[in-house]
Amino acid sequence: MCIQLINSSWNGLLSAFVPLIDASIDEGTTDNILKAMQSYAALCGLLDLLGPRDAFIISMCRASFPPHYAAAIFANNAHMDADLRGSTAIISTHFFYA
Repeated sequence: MCIQLINSSWNGLLSAFVPLIDASIDEGTTDNILKAMQSYAALCGLLDLLGPRDAFIISMCRASFPPHYAAAIFANNAHMDADLRGSTAIISTHFFYA
């Protein structure tokens, strides 16, 4: 019954916690939300529910970064991916004609 309860509630709880963390300006409130998320992730871990556990841990990690931190990482990765695709095309063309 516990597993069914977790499976039916984790997505809604996570969807409620994330905007609360993003909008929180009080350190005490943020701390309480993160503790609740940590407790829920620990409960999911005890019940071997890896998907919900990982989703809560990822959300807690994202909340620890400063605003717009991920956008800078994704922008850098997009440039690196484009550079790698270009160099891969050059290398594969070289080996094809060599």
